[in-house]
Amino acid sequence: MNNMLRYFNVFILLFFVFGLFAGCDDSGTNNDDTLIMPLGVGNLWRGTLWTFDETGEVLFEQSSDYHISESNYYNGKIWYIVDQITDGDTASAVFIFRNESDGLYTRYSTDTLAALTSLWAKFPASVGDHYYSGPGNIKEVTVTATDTVVETVYSEYICNVYKHELTVYTWPIYDKYYLAPNIGFAKIERYLADIDGQLYLYQRWVLELFEKASSSE
Repeated sequence: MNNMLRYFNVFILLFFVFGLFAGCDDSGTNNDDTLIMPLGVGNLWRGTLWTFDETGEVLFEQSSDYHISESNYYNGKIWYIVDQITDGDTASAVFIFRNESDGLYTRYSTDTLAALTSLWAKFPASVGDHYYSGPGNIKEVTVTATDTVVETVYSEYICNVYKHELTVYTWPIYDKYYLAPNIGFAKIERYLADIDGQLYLYQRWVLELFEKASSSE
Protein backbone atom coordinates (compact mmCIF):
# COMPACT_ATOMS: atom_id res chain seq x y z
CA MET A 1 0.00 0.00 0.00
CA ASN A 2 2.83 2.41 0.87
CA ASN A 3 4.53 1.65 -2.46
CA MET A 4 1.32 2.39 -4.36
CA LEU A 5 0.94 5.68 -2.51
CA ARG A 6 4.57 6.58 -3.27
CA TYR A 7 4.11 5.90 -7.00
CA PHE A 8 0.89 7.91 -7.03
CA ASN A 9 2.64 10.90 -5.43
CA VAL A 10 5.47 10.69 -7.98
CA PHE A 11 2.92 10.63 -10.81
CA ILE A 12 1.16 13.74 -9.45
CA LEU A 13 4.49 15.56 -9.09
CA LEU A 14 5.53 14.74 -12.66
CA PHE A 15 2.13 15.84 -13.96
CA PHE A 16 2.44 19.17 -12.13
CA VAL A 17 6.00 19.80 -13.36
CA PHE A 18 5.00 18.98 -16.93
CA GLY A 19 2.12 21.43 -16.66
CA LEU A 20 4.47 24.23 -15.65
CA PHE A 21 6.48 23.84 -18.84
CA ALA A 22 3.61 23.10 -21.19
CA GLY A 23 2.14 26.62 -21.18
CA CYS A 24 4.67 28.20 -23.55
CA ASP A 25 7.89 27.07 -25.18
CA ASP A 26 10.94 28.72 -26.72
CA SER A 27 9.27 28.89 -30.13
CA GLY A 28 6.92 31.62 -28.86
CA THR A 29 3.98 29.25 -29.09
CA ASN A 30 1.24 28.98 -26.48
CA ASN A 31 0.42 25.28 -26.49
CA ASP A 32 -3.18 26.20 -25.76
CA ASP A 33 -5.26 26.11 -28.95
CA THR A 34 -6.10 29.83 -28.80
CA LEU A 35 -3.64 32.65 -29.55
CA ILE A 36 -4.37 36.35 -29.88
CA MET A 37 -1.76 36.53 -32.66
CA PRO A 38 -0.70 33.44 -34.64
CA LEU A 39 3.00 33.77 -35.45
CA GLY A 40 5.10 32.09 -38.10
CA VAL A 41 7.40 33.17 -40.91
CA GLY A 42 5.23 33.71 -43.97
CA ASN A 43 2.02 34.70 -42.18
CA LEU A 44 0.29 37.45 -44.14
CA TRP A 45 -2.54 39.82 -43.26
CA ARG A 46 -3.82 41.45 -46.47
CA GLY A 47 -5.78 44.64 -46.00
CA THR A 48 -6.68 48.17 -47.02
CA LEU A 49 -5.38 51.36 -45.40
CA TRP A 50 -7.31 54.64 -45.45
CA THR A 51 -5.76 57.98 -44.44
CA PHE A 52 -8.04 60.87 -43.44
CA ASP A 53 -7.69 64.60 -42.90
CA GLU A 54 -9.06 66.48 -39.87
CA THR A 55 -12.51 66.78 -41.47
CA GLY A 56 -12.84 63.06 -42.13
CA GLU A 57 -12.20 63.28 -45.86
CA VAL A 58 -10.25 60.39 -47.36
CA LEU A 59 -6.79 61.46 -48.51
CA PHE A 60 -5.49 58.05 -49.58
CA GLU A 61 -6.79 54.52 -50.03
CA GLN A 62 -3.96 52.01 -50.31
CA SER A 63 -3.30 48.30 -50.36
CA SER A 64 -1.44 47.51 -47.14
CA ASP A 65 -0.29 44.14 -45.82
CA TYR A 66 1.39 42.94 -42.64
CA HIS A 67 3.86 40.13 -43.31
CA ILE A 68 6.11 38.08 -41.02
CA SER A 69 9.31 38.17 -43.01
CA GLU A 70 11.74 36.43 -40.65
CA SER A 71 12.49 35.36 -37.10
CA ASN A 72 15.48 35.69 -34.80
CA TYR A 73 16.55 34.83 -31.28
CA TYR A 74 16.86 37.06 -28.22
CA ASN A 75 17.71 35.66 -24.77
CA GLY A 76 17.27 32.16 -26.13
CA LYS A 77 13.72 32.77 -27.37
CA ILE A 78 12.44 33.13 -30.90
CA TRP A 79 10.86 36.42 -32.05
CA TYR A 80 8.96 37.16 -35.25
CA ILE A 81 9.60 40.23 -37.41
CA VAL A 82 6.49 41.89 -38.90
CA ASP A 83 6.89 44.21 -41.91
CA GLN A 84 4.22 46.49 -43.37
CA ILE A 85 4.00 46.64 -47.15
CA THR A 86 1.94 49.57 -48.45
CA ASP A 87 1.49 49.95 -52.21
CA GLY A 88 4.70 48.00 -52.70
CA ASP A 89 6.80 50.02 -50.23
CA THR A 90 8.09 48.04 -47.25
CA ALA A 91 8.49 49.39 -43.72
CA SER A 92 10.65 46.80 -42.01
CA ALA A 93 10.14 45.53 -38.46
CA VAL A 94 7.11 47.66 -37.55
CA PHE A 95 6.42 44.98 -34.93
CA ILE A 96 8.57 42.29 -33.30
CA PHE A 97 6.36 39.73 -31.52
CA ARG A 98 6.32 36.48 -29.59
CA ASN A 99 3.60 34.73 -27.59
CA GLU A 100 3.91 34.02 -23.89
CA SER A 101 1.47 32.40 -21.47
CA ASP A 102 -0.07 35.78 -20.52
CA GLY A 103 -0.32 37.22 -24.02
CA LEU A 104 1.57 38.82 -26.87
CA TYR A 105 4.93 40.47 -26.16
CA THR A 106 6.84 42.96 -28.27
CA ARG A 107 10.51 43.80 -28.58
CA TYR A 108 11.37 47.45 -29.15
CA SER A 109 14.68 46.98 -30.93
CA THR A 110 16.07 44.81 -33.70
CA ASP A 111 19.35 44.74 -31.77
CA THR A 112 19.46 41.22 -30.36
CA LEU A 113 22.13 42.20 -27.82
CA ALA A 114 20.22 44.98 -26.06
CA ALA A 115 16.46 45.22 -26.46
CA LEU A 116 13.46 46.10 -24.33
CA THR A 117 10.59 43.62 -24.19
CA SER A 118 7.15 44.28 -22.75
CA LEU A 119 3.57 43.02 -22.80
CA TRP A 120 1.75 44.34 -25.89
CA ALA A 121 -1.61 42.54 -25.83
CA LYS A 122 -2.69 40.71 -22.69
CA PHE A 123 -4.49 37.45 -23.44
CA PRO A 124 -6.77 36.17 -22.08
CA ALA A 125 -8.04 39.64 -21.21
CA SER A 126 -10.96 41.33 -19.48
CA VAL A 127 -12.50 44.73 -20.11
CA GLY A 128 -10.67 47.29 -17.99
CA ASP A 129 -7.34 45.46 -17.89
CA HIS A 130 -4.67 48.13 -17.75
CA TYR A 131 -0.88 48.12 -17.96
CA TYR A 132 2.08 50.02 -19.40
CA SER A 133 4.28 49.12 -22.33
CA GLY A 134 7.13 50.49 -24.40
CA PRO A 135 10.43 52.18 -23.54
CA GLY A 136 10.05 54.03 -20.26
CA ASN A 137 6.41 52.91 -20.09
CA ILE A 138 5.47 55.56 -22.67
CA LYS A 139 2.40 53.58 -23.74
CA GLU A 140 -0.62 53.15 -21.50
CA VAL A 141 -2.59 50.10 -22.64
CA THR A 142 -6.25 49.53 -21.79
CA VAL A 143 -8.50 46.66 -22.88
CA THR A 144 -11.68 48.51 -23.88
CA ALA A 145 -13.71 45.56 -25.22
CA THR A 146 -13.57 41.79 -25.67
CA ASP A 147 -16.60 41.25 -27.90
CA THR A 148 -16.40 43.88 -30.64
CA VAL A 149 -17.48 42.61 -34.06
CA VAL A 150 -15.31 43.67 -37.00
CA GLU A 151 -16.86 43.10 -40.41
CA THR A 152 -14.48 42.57 -43.30
CA VAL A 153 -14.91 41.83 -47.00
CA TYR A 154 -14.98 38.06 -46.55
CA SER A 155 -15.87 37.49 -42.91
CA GLU A 156 -16.51 38.99 -39.51
CA TYR A 157 -14.51 38.57 -36.33
CA ILE A 158 -15.14 38.96 -32.61
CA CYS A 159 -12.22 41.00 -31.30
CA ASN A 160 -10.47 42.20 -28.20
CA VAL A 161 -9.79 45.93 -28.47
CA TYR A 162 -6.49 47.26 -27.09
CA LYS A 163 -6.08 51.02 -26.76
CA HIS A 164 -2.40 52.07 -26.82
CA GLU A 165 -2.12 55.69 -25.69
CA LEU A 166 1.16 57.60 -25.79
CA THR A 167 1.72 59.37 -22.47
CA VAL A 168 4.51 61.75 -23.52
CA TYR A 169 2.44 64.33 -25.42
CA THR A 170 0.36 67.28 -24.22
CA TRP A 171 -2.67 65.95 -26.11
CA PRO A 172 -3.75 62.32 -26.18
CA ILE A 173 -2.56 60.32 -29.18
CA TYR A 174 -3.49 56.69 -29.41
CA ASP A 175 -3.89 53.59 -31.55
CA LYS A 176 -6.63 50.98 -31.27
CA TYR A 177 -5.84 47.40 -32.20
CA TYR A 178 -8.75 45.05 -32.88
CA LEU A 179 -7.34 41.54 -32.49
CA ALA A 180 -9.31 38.37 -33.19
CA PRO A 181 -8.19 35.15 -31.46
CA ASN A 182 -6.29 32.84 -33.84
CA ILE A 183 -6.39 35.58 -36.50
CA GLY A 184 -4.59 38.56 -34.99
CA PHE A 185 -4.96 41.87 -36.83
CA ALA A 186 -8.58 42.54 -37.86
CA LYS A 187 -8.60 46.34 -37.70
CA ILE A 188 -6.20 49.10 -36.64
CA GLU A 189 -7.13 52.75 -35.99
CA ARG A 190 -4.72 55.62 -35.37
CA TYR A 191 -5.90 58.86 -33.77
CA LEU A 192 -3.99 62.15 -33.83
CA ALA A 193 -4.67 65.62 -32.43
CA ASP A 194 -5.21 68.64 -34.69
CA ILE A 195 -3.72 72.08 -33.99
CA ASP A 196 -6.51 72.74 -31.48
CA GLY A 197 -5.86 69.51 -29.62
CA GLN A 198 -8.98 67.79 -30.94
CA LEU A 199 -8.63 64.10 -31.71
CA TYR A 200 -9.48 62.81 -35.16
CA LEU A 201 -9.20 59.48 -36.94
CA TYR A 202 -5.99 59.68 -38.97
CA GLN A 203 -5.75 56.14 -40.36
CA ARG A 204 -7.83 52.98 -40.48
CA TRP A 205 -6.56 49.60 -41.65
CA VAL A 206 -9.01 46.71 -42.16
CA LEU A 207 -8.20 43.07 -42.83
CA GLU A 208 -9.30 41.52 -46.10
CA LEU A 209 -7.67 38.09 -45.90
CA PHE A 210 -5.42 36.25 -43.45
CA GLU A 211 -3.04 33.72 -45.01
CA LYS A 212 -1.45 31.43 -42.46
CA ALA A 213 1.88 29.81 -43.31
CA SER A 214 2.23 26.07 -42.84
CA SER A 215 4.98 26.68 -40.26
CA SER A 216 2.80 28.99 -38.15
CA GLU A 217 1.72 28.36 -34.56
